[in-house]
Amino acid sequence: MLQRTNKPILKRVTTTVIIIGMVSIFILAYAPVRGAVTNVLYRFSPWIFSTGDTIIHTWSAFVGSIRDKNLLMSENILLRKEITYLRAEVLSMVALKEEIATLKETLGRNEKTNQIIAKVISVKGKFIYGIFIIDVGTKQGIAVHDLVTHAGAGIIGEIMEVSHTSSKVKLYSAFGQEHAVVIGPKFIPAIAYGHGMGNFEAHLPPNSIVVPGDSVVTQETNHILGAVSFVEEKPTAPFVTVLFRSPFNISEIRSVEVIRKIES
Repeated sequence: MLQRTNKPILKRVTTTVIIIGMVSIFILAYAPVRGAVTNVLYRFSPWIFSTGDTIIHTWSAFVGSIRDKNLLMSENILLRKEITYLRAEVLSMVALKEEIATLKETLGRNEKTNQIIAKVISVKGKFIYGIFIIDVGTKQGIAVHDLVTHAGAGIIGEIMEVSHTSSKVKLYSAFGQEHAVVIGPKFIPAIAYGHGMGNFEAHLPPNSIVVPGDSVVTQETNHILGAVSFVEEKPTAPFVTVLFRSPFNISEIRSVEVIRKIES
Protein backbone atom coordinates (compact mmCIF):
# COMPACT_ATOMS: atom_id res chain seq x y z
CA MET A 1 0.00 0.00 0.00
CA LEU A 2 2.79 2.43 0.89
CA GLN A 3 4.62 1.84 -2.38
CA ARG A 4 1.50 2.49 -4.50
CA THR A 5 0.75 5.65 -2.57
CA ASN A 6 4.28 7.08 -2.94
CA LYS A 7 4.66 6.49 -6.71
CA PRO A 8 2.34 9.35 -7.87
CA ILE A 9 4.12 11.80 -5.48
CA LEU A 10 7.54 10.76 -6.76
CA LYS A 11 6.35 11.14 -10.36
CA ARG A 12 5.05 14.69 -9.69
CA VAL A 13 8.32 15.72 -8.01
CA THR A 14 10.35 14.34 -10.90
CA THR A 15 8.16 16.12 -13.45
CA THR A 16 8.50 19.44 -11.56
CA VAL A 17 12.28 19.18 -11.41
CA ILE A 18 12.44 18.44 -15.15
CA ILE A 19 10.21 21.41 -15.98
CA ILE A 20 12.31 23.79 -13.82
CA GLY A 21 15.47 22.50 -15.46
CA MET A 22 14.08 22.98 -18.97
CA VAL A 23 12.89 26.52 -18.17
CA SER A 24 16.31 27.39 -16.75
CA ILE A 25 18.04 26.06 -19.85
CA PHE A 26 15.64 28.05 -22.06
CA ILE A 27 16.31 31.26 -20.12
CA LEU A 28 20.06 30.82 -20.33
CA ALA A 29 19.98 29.76 -24.00
CA TYR A 30 17.52 32.35 -25.34
CA ALA A 31 19.47 35.61 -25.68
CA PRO A 32 16.61 38.15 -25.25
CA VAL A 33 15.36 36.49 -22.05
CA ARG A 34 18.92 36.06 -20.74
CA GLY A 35 19.64 39.71 -21.42
CA ALA A 36 16.47 40.86 -19.70
CA VAL A 37 17.27 38.79 -16.57
CA THR A 38 20.86 40.05 -16.58
CA ASN A 39 19.67 43.65 -16.94
CA VAL A 40 17.30 43.27 -13.98
CA LEU A 41 20.02 41.75 -11.80
CA TYR A 42 22.48 44.46 -12.90
CA ARG A 43 20.05 47.23 -12.00
CA PHE A 44 18.89 45.88 -8.65
CA SER A 45 22.11 44.26 -7.40
CA PRO A 46 23.61 47.57 -6.07
CA TRP A 47 20.40 48.20 -4.13
CA ILE A 48 20.42 44.64 -2.80
CA PHE A 49 24.07 44.87 -1.68
CA SER A 50 23.53 48.38 -0.27
CA THR A 51 20.53 47.20 1.70
CA GLY A 52 22.53 44.23 2.98
CA ASP A 53 25.39 46.51 4.06
CA THR A 54 22.93 48.86 5.77
CA ILE A 55 21.35 45.97 7.67
CA ILE A 56 24.77 44.64 8.71
CA HIS A 57 25.98 48.07 9.84
CA THR A 58 22.74 48.74 11.72
CA TRP A 59 22.93 45.39 13.47
CA SER A 60 26.60 45.92 14.34
CA ALA A 61 25.81 49.37 15.76
CA PHE A 62 22.91 47.94 17.76
CA VAL A 63 25.04 45.13 19.21
CA GLY A 64 27.88 47.58 19.89
CA SER A 65 25.56 49.97 21.71
CA ILE A 66 24.30 47.14 23.92
CA ARG A 67 27.90 46.08 24.65
CA ASP A 68 28.88 49.69 25.46
CA LYS A 69 25.85 50.10 27.75
CA ASN A 70 26.69 46.89 29.60
CA LEU A 71 30.29 48.05 29.98
CA LEU A 72 29.19 51.45 31.26
CA MET A 73 26.78 49.82 33.70
CA SER A 74 29.55 47.56 35.04
CA GLU A 75 31.94 50.50 35.41
CA ASN A 76 29.19 52.55 37.07
CA ILE A 77 28.57 49.79 39.62
CA LEU A 78 32.31 49.57 40.40
CA LEU A 79 32.58 53.35 40.79
CA ARG A 80 29.59 53.42 43.12
CA LYS A 81 31.16 50.70 45.26
CA GLU A 82 34.44 52.64 45.41
CA ILE A 83 32.62 55.87 46.34
CA THR A 84 30.68 54.05 49.07
CA TYR A 85 33.91 52.54 50.39
CA LEU A 86 35.68 55.92 50.44
CA ARG A 87 32.76 57.57 52.20
CA ALA A 88 32.80 54.82 54.81
CA GLU A 89 36.55 55.28 55.27
CA VAL A 90 36.15 59.05 55.76
CA LEU A 91 33.30 58.61 58.23
CA SER A 92 35.29 55.94 60.05
CA MET A 93 38.31 58.22 60.40
CA VAL A 94 36.17 61.09 61.71
CA ALA A 95 34.44 58.77 64.19
CA LEU A 96 37.76 57.37 65.37
CA LYS A 97 39.21 60.82 66.01
CA GLU A 98 36.09 61.87 67.94
CA GLU A 99 36.24 58.67 69.98
CA ILE A 100 39.89 59.27 70.88
CA ALA A 101 39.10 62.80 72.05
CA THR A 102 36.17 61.53 74.14
CA LEU A 103 38.25 58.76 75.67
CA LYS A 104 41.10 61.10 76.57
CA GLU A 105 38.66 63.52 78.16
CA THR A 106 37.01 60.68 80.11
CA LEU A 107 40.31 59.32 81.40
CA GLY A 108 41.73 62.76 82.09
CA ARG A 109 44.77 62.20 79.91
CA ASN A 110 45.98 64.98 77.68
CA GLU A 111 49.72 64.63 77.13
CA LYS A 112 51.64 67.40 75.44
CA THR A 113 53.14 66.09 72.24
CA ASN A 114 54.48 67.30 68.94
CA GLN A 115 54.76 65.46 65.66
CA ILE A 116 57.45 65.12 63.00
CA ILE A 117 56.60 63.88 59.52
CA ALA A 118 58.97 61.11 58.42
CA LYS A 119 59.45 59.30 55.14
CA VAL A 120 59.72 55.51 54.94
CA ILE A 121 63.11 54.82 53.35
CA SER A 122 63.51 51.04 53.62
CA VAL A 123 62.76 49.30 50.31
CA LYS A 124 63.38 45.56 50.26
CA GLY A 125 61.40 43.42 52.68
CA LYS A 126 59.84 46.34 54.52
CA PHE A 127 56.92 45.47 56.80
CA ILE A 128 57.42 41.72 56.25
CA TYR A 129 59.13 41.31 59.61
CA GLY A 130 57.25 44.17 61.24
CA ILE A 131 60.22 46.55 61.00
CA PHE A 132 60.93 49.49 58.70
CA ILE A 133 63.23 52.51 58.63
CA ILE A 134 62.35 56.21 58.52
CA ASP A 135 64.46 59.25 57.62
CA VAL A 136 64.53 61.05 61.00
CA GLY A 137 66.71 60.41 64.05
CA THR A 138 68.37 62.05 67.02
CA LYS A 139 69.09 65.09 64.86
CA GLN A 140 65.35 65.76 64.85
CA GLY A 141 64.94 64.88 68.52
CA ILE A 142 63.65 61.33 67.97
CA ALA A 143 64.09 58.88 70.85
CA VAL A 144 63.45 55.20 71.55
CA HIS A 145 59.81 54.46 72.45
CA ASP A 146 58.47 57.51 70.60
CA LEU A 147 55.13 56.61 69.08
CA VAL A 148 54.59 56.29 65.32
CA THR A 149 51.20 57.05 63.75
CA HIS A 150 49.85 57.27 60.20
CA ALA A 151 47.40 59.70 58.59
CA GLY A 152 46.83 61.28 61.99
CA ALA A 153 44.24 58.62 62.81
CA GLY A 154 45.93 55.54 64.18
CA ILE A 155 49.05 54.23 65.86
CA ILE A 156 51.12 51.64 63.99
CA GLY A 157 54.22 51.20 66.14
CA GLU A 158 57.06 52.83 68.04
CA ILE A 159 60.74 53.69 67.65
CA MET A 160 63.02 50.78 68.61
CA GLU A 161 66.42 52.07 67.45
CA VAL A 162 67.74 55.54 66.65
CA SER A 163 70.74 56.87 64.75
CA HIS A 164 71.65 60.44 63.89
CA THR A 165 69.55 60.70 60.74
CA SER A 166 67.34 57.61 60.72
CA SER A 167 65.29 55.40 63.02
CA LYS A 168 63.98 51.86 63.07
CA VAL A 169 60.27 51.39 63.71
CA LYS A 170 58.66 48.25 65.14
CA LEU A 171 55.07 47.63 64.06
CA TYR A 172 52.59 46.88 66.84
CA SER A 173 51.10 44.23 64.57
CA ALA A 174 54.37 42.28 64.25
CA PHE A 175 54.21 38.64 65.33
CA GLY A 176 54.80 38.24 69.07
CA GLN A 177 53.79 41.81 69.93
CA GLU A 178 51.26 42.23 72.75
CA HIS A 179 49.44 45.41 73.70
CA ALA A 180 46.79 46.32 76.26
CA VAL A 181 43.71 47.71 74.53
CA VAL A 182 40.06 48.56 75.09
CA ILE A 183 37.47 47.47 72.54
CA GLY A 184 34.12 48.94 71.56
CA PRO A 185 31.90 51.62 73.13
CA LYS A 186 31.98 49.78 76.48
CA PHE A 187 35.80 49.99 76.57
CA ILE A 188 36.19 46.27 77.25
CA PRO A 189 39.82 45.62 78.26
CA ALA A 190 41.84 42.98 76.39
CA ILE A 191 45.30 42.03 75.16
CA ALA A 192 45.91 42.43 71.42
CA TYR A 193 48.27 39.95 69.78
CA GLY A 194 50.03 40.92 66.57
CA HIS A 195 49.49 38.66 63.54
CA GLY A 196 51.54 40.66 61.05
CA MET A 197 50.77 43.29 58.36
CA GLY A 198 48.31 45.28 60.47
CA ASN A 199 46.31 42.27 61.72
CA PHE A 200 45.53 41.52 65.37
CA GLU A 201 43.64 39.06 67.55
CA ALA A 202 42.14 39.55 71.01
CA HIS A 203 40.14 37.43 73.44
CA LEU A 204 37.22 38.78 75.44
CA PRO A 205 35.03 37.34 78.21
CA PRO A 206 31.93 35.38 77.06
CA ASN A 207 28.87 37.42 76.10
CA SER A 208 30.96 40.53 75.46
CA ILE A 209 29.06 42.98 73.28
CA VAL A 210 31.39 43.70 70.35
CA VAL A 211 30.48 44.01 66.67
CA PRO A 212 32.43 44.55 63.42
CA GLY A 213 33.35 48.20 63.04
CA ASP A 214 33.98 48.81 66.75
CA SER A 215 37.23 50.64 67.40
CA VAL A 216 40.21 49.24 69.30
CA VAL A 217 42.19 51.78 71.35
CA THR A 218 45.50 51.35 73.18
CA GLN A 219 45.10 51.63 76.93
CA GLU A 220 48.38 53.40 77.62
CA THR A 221 48.38 56.05 74.91
CA ASN A 222 44.68 56.23 73.88
CA HIS A 223 45.43 55.87 70.18
CA ILE A 224 43.35 53.97 67.66
CA LEU A 225 45.01 50.63 66.91
CA GLY A 226 42.36 49.25 64.56
CA ALA A 227 38.74 48.37 63.90
CA VAL A 228 36.99 45.05 64.56
CA SER A 229 36.52 43.00 61.40
CA PHE A 230 35.29 39.66 62.77
CA VAL A 231 33.81 38.34 66.01
CA GLU A 232 33.59 34.62 66.78
CA GLU A 233 31.71 33.32 69.81
CA LYS A 234 31.33 29.58 70.30
CA PRO A 235 29.07 28.14 73.05
CA THR A 236 31.82 25.80 74.24
CA ALA A 237 34.68 28.33 74.02
CA PRO A 238 35.82 30.07 77.25
CA PHE A 239 36.23 33.39 75.45
CA VAL A 240 35.12 35.47 72.46
CA THR A 241 37.66 35.74 69.65
CA VAL A 242 37.95 39.19 68.07
CA LEU A 243 39.94 39.83 64.89
CA PHE A 244 40.77 43.40 63.98
CA ARG A 245 43.14 45.29 61.70
CA SER A 246 44.67 48.72 61.20
CA PRO A 247 42.33 51.23 59.53
CA PHE A 248 44.72 51.48 56.56
CA ASN A 249 46.85 49.19 54.40
CA ILE A 250 50.22 48.80 56.13
CA SER A 251 52.02 47.80 52.91
CA GLU A 252 51.04 51.09 51.22
CA ILE A 253 52.45 53.39 53.92
CA ARG A 254 55.02 55.82 52.51
CA SER A 255 55.17 58.36 55.33
CA VAL A 256 54.42 58.43 59.06
CA GLU A 257 54.24 60.84 61.98
CA VAL A 258 56.56 60.42 64.94
CA ILE A 259 55.14 61.74 68.22
CA ARG A 260 57.79 63.17 70.50
CA LYS A 261 56.88 63.67 74.14
CA ILE A 262 57.54 67.15 75.43
CA GLU A 263 58.73 67.13 79.01
CA SER A 264 56.85 69.54 81.22
